[in-house]
Amino acid sequence: MIQIADKRYTIGAEFCGRPKQLQVLRFCGDFVSGWPTREEAELAAVVHAVKRGQNHTGWRVVSRVDHVLWLAHDNGKKHRVAYGADVKDFHGKDAAAQAAPAFGFAVLHQAGCEGVLDHG
Repeated sequence: MIQIADKRYTIGAEFCGRPKQLQVLRFCGDFVSGWPTREEAELAAVVHAVKRGQNHTGWRVVSRVDHVLWLAHDNGKKHRVAYGADVKDFHGKDAAAQAAPAFGFAVLHQAGCEGVLDHG
């Protein structure tokens, strides 16, 4: 779970034109987007903050390809690769080196290239 320090962002379950509730991301009370899971809404908040140039989440975007996101924490010891609701965390001094192949694999998977690389 990403802790969002900027209290102008809120996430909550809401009905918004779909049969099931979505996790709705709001900024200053205004609708930003709706997501199936809270984790996806939290990642969307980071992306929104980065696009606004006001990232107060402690996370920064290292790379993004469509729906695959690679984040690094300001402390430099945590990295996260997210593909939809699938999130994998990496910790320690070699976190970036561990996250890089996971990001590449997720990009290939998103492109429909499963089996191209043996991801072990």
